[in-house]
Amino acid sequence: MKFRAKIQDVEFHAETYNISQLMELPECLYVTQSLKKLHLGIPCVNLWNATGFLALKELRLHGLSSDIPQIISPDFFSKCPALENLSFSDCRLCFLVLTISAPMLKKLEIFNSSFDQVVVSSPLLTSFNFEGSDPINLFMDDKCMLEEVDINVKADGRDEENKATQLLGMLKELANAKYVVVSLDTLKVLSAARNRLKSEPSPFPFLKALKLKTDWSMTRDGWGFLLKDSASEVETSIQLPFPLPRLTRKRFRTF
Repeated sequence: MKFRAKIQDVEFHAETYNISQLMELPECLYVTQSLKKLHLGIPCVNLWNATGFLALKELRLHGLSSDIPQIISPDFFSKCPALENLSFSDCRLCFLVLTISAPMLKKLEIFNSSFDQVVVSSPLLTSFNFEGSDPINLFMDDKCMLEEVDINVKADGRDEENKATQLLGMLKELANAKYVVVSLDTLKVLSAARNRLKSEPSPFPFLKALKLKTDWSMTRDGWGFLLKDSASEVETSIQLPFPLPRLTRKRFRTF
């Protein structure tokens, strides 16, 4: 397989797979200088013996699922010298210690994915976005230049106290963050450890802004229906299920 044109964006998807067998990517993907974005929707792609993507800037991995621990090598991302954006979604690699050490990585996203551990040592990383039912076992190098963090841990009523402990551990690894966004569900999960929170210091000593993210996707139509025939100057507000401390000293808004 050869690229006859300077292709910059490639997507691979597989509908059926065997989780005990790994698929090899064409060698040309690794060595081409034109490829900038790659989206892999292949559950069992082999990135263990891969040489790394020389020019790739964005890599999205979707649906990786294998019972083989040797699927992504510990040094794979360090061999992606141009990689700036890395995203995992719906990946189930519970036996994998995911090591991310891409030298130019700036943005890391993990959505609804599970790993044994996630170890990040990318010094230029400034943005981390996480969403999932359970916090991940995260180890973040304190040299990471974290600026923005967006956390959404879903509250589902399962083993709430243990989940809160895991979440506290994950947040402590993001200590360098200055601009933090959390969902209402994340706060609910944290509240399960309310007794411990009284004695715990904030995980964000350099915090400059804290934002609460609310999910309007399930309520937008109903909200619009109630307002559609109202006067243009109608007053609207949001009542939160908890009091906000120190409002006179902190700015607060929902979005």
